[in-house]
Amino acid sequence: MLPWKRNLYAVWFGQILSLMGFGFVLPFLPFYIQDLGVTDPKELRYWVGLISAVPGLSMGIMAPVWGYLADRYGRKLMVLRSLFGGMIIMFAMSRAGSVQAIFTLRVIQGLVTGSIAAAATLVAAGTPKDRLSYALGFLSSSTFIGYALGPFLGGLAAELFGYRTSFAVGSGILLAAFVIVMAAVKEIRTPEAPKDVTQAGDADKPFGILDSLKPPFIFLLLIIFLLRFSRSLPYPFIPIRVQEIRGTIEGSSAAVGFLSAAIGAVTAVSGLTLTRLGDRYNKIRIVSVFLAAAFVLSTPLFFTRGILSFSAVYIAISFSLGGVEPIIQSYLSGITPPGKRGVVFGVQTTVSSLGWFLAPLVGSWMSIAFSVSHVF
Repeated sequence: MLPWKRNLYAVWFGQILSLMGFGFVLPFLPFYIQDLGVTDPKELRYWVGLISAVPGLSMGIMAPVWGYLADRYGRKLMVLRSLFGGMIIMFAMSRAGSVQAIFTLRVIQGLVTGSIAAAATLVAAGTPKDRLSYALGFLSSSTFIGYALGPFLGGLAAELFGYRTSFAVGSGILLAAFVIVMAAVKEIRTPEAPKDVTQAGDADKPFGILDSLKPPFIFLLLIIFLLRFSRSLPYPFIPIRVQEIRGTIEGSSAAVGFLSAAIGAVTAVSGLTLTRLGDRYNKIRIVSVFLAAAFVLSTPLFFTRGILSFSAVYIAISFSLGGVEPIIQSYLSGITPPGKRGVVFGVQTTVSSLGWFLAPLVGSWMSIAFSVSHVF
């Protein structure tokens, strides 16, 4: 098997376990917060927004640093760092005694994790340019497969054994991902381009963070910011919305788990199928079509009042958006010197993390000022 394919499959499986571990309980944080004693509706929405937002801020601060270190010391090391940090954080959350402790741990989580960006950087660095859309689309499917399996199994575990046990199990799953990446991934070093080659995008051309803030990068980063903001705005409030629709917290963890599993499954299918179009057709046009479809599909979401209609619309939106970010990542990788992709992915993570940070805060304000349904 070619080295880049071997790494792709190993990182893919490790990412499934990684996101499965994170997804084992994190989608149910609103229920866990209530379990810790926060039951007032407005106070609950406040904490849900804040705790959902802070990892985006801390991750955005650290992402360029991790991206620079990835280019300098190796991408595999950064993947291992994020997995080990996530394992420690998840176990610590299982022992938390207050919502303030969860808040603090979520800040630290953003500082030390970021396995999605680290894995994408590792794969992009060693993949042939004409297979980037396929590789990054395939890798993105691991994120959503993990997010499908994690909440599905975690929701059942939370109903049967409680949230603390679910956090501990999630930590163990992250440990398994760490071992797999450590044993199976062999980093591919990007060869230096000849000194007499001067085309834009060659590995020996000077390239830094400021270069990633110029056209066409800045426009693609703006799309990524808006995409992450729009997807992160309602996501933390899905458990509360499901609880409102069902009229009880009993059984809502399992219901959210099933919905999250469906969202993850269709997004994974999208990442495995629709992203292949990015290797055959104009990437920007394909992204435009997917975004337009998601806009049309999202229109009725606010008006849904039943759990089945709400779930169906949200799942359809998720399918449309599943291929967008991998294709943009592929385009960014293709116009970036191979040895500097860590910098670009670090900047991209900062931009997307800013959307992740702002969206729950806006969502929290909207849910308090108006209602949870207005967030959607």
